[in-house]
Amino acid sequence: MPFEIIHINNACGYGILVFSRCELTISGYINKVSDSLKEQNFTGFVVFDLLLSNGPHNRYYTAHFNGGSFEYNTFQQNMDLPIEITALSNDYYRKNIRLLKTCVLSNSQKQEFIQSLRK
Repeated sequence: MPFEIIHINNACGYGILVFSRCELTISGYINKVSDSLKEQNFTGFVVFDLLLSNGPHNRYYTAHFNGGSFEYNTFQQNMDLPIEITALSNDYYRKNIRLLKTCVLSNSQKQEFIQSLRK
């Protein structure tokens, strides 16, 4: 599966965090994410952590899911997320460090990211 979904209860209004698990761009699996959220009867805002496909400077996007599909006009880059969300993201990749082997990050970006996880 090229993504993983976790439910978060964040006071800032985000209910789902979607992690990329490979270098595929989101367009390659957005329909599967949508299907999964429909099955879960989810409605609300979603955070996408696209580290593996976009790199560290274009990492986070948010969008609204209306219960049936994503409202594409709500997709936007969001690098100003609450610390709780970025901590969850970093913890996810800390526990799944092997995912960094097949991603778009250069070797120096991988090393820099791994070092940042140790702080």
